[in-house]
Amino acid sequence: VPDADIPDAVRETGVDPVDEVVEGSMASAAADAVDQLLGEVEGSIAVIAAGRWADRLAGLDGAGDGRVQVIDPLSTKGLEWDATVVVDPDGITVESPGGVRVLYVVLTRAAHRMHVLRPA
Repeated sequence: VPDADIPDAVRETGVDPVDEVVEGSMASAAADAVDQLLGEVEGSIAVIAAGRWADRLAGLDGAGDGRVQVIDPLSTKGLEWDATVVVDPDGITVESPGGVRVLYVVLTRAAHRMHVLRPA
């Protein structure tokens, strides 16, 4: 809508989200993103992933002295974290009953930092 009155974001951090295409192991890329974010934010981090990645990412749950939570996309509504790692956004859209609306919720859960990891 060209003439829409779109509000400005309230939480401007000056740090752009990281959007990465992962050629190798998604679990390794997610672990690297979590390690980086643990050094950048003091609070909580969510790893939000399409269901096909859940088993491979489960080991990250509770990392960083309990600051990291691995969670499914449908469970994120109404929650927020200091940082998020979104794994396979296209997969989230395909598998979620709400499709792109669920992805929108997922992509708006980070208060300060976000990494988006896409399979090659």
